[in-house]
Amino acid sequence: MKIRIIVIIICIALMLMMTSVIDSFNHNETDIPEKADVIIMLGGGDKGRMEKAAELYHEGYADYVIITPESEDIYP
Repeated sequence: MKIRIIVIIICIALMLMMTSVIDSFNHNETDIPEKADVIIMLGGGDKGRMEKAAELYHEGYADYVIITPESEDIYP
């Protein structure tokens, strides 16, 4: 009987952990940007990142933009 209760508790804990992990990746374009001190754009990826960073900058969400280099630029 104790083993059955322990297994149930472990299953519930795993389900809660998986739910929180899946929810943490649930970001999409409907996230509302907030005013900040700086916009940090990670290097790499497509040019959509740069366009979005420029859009946010021109809309006044931050006064500065920091663009990190691509990983190939750092580690040849």
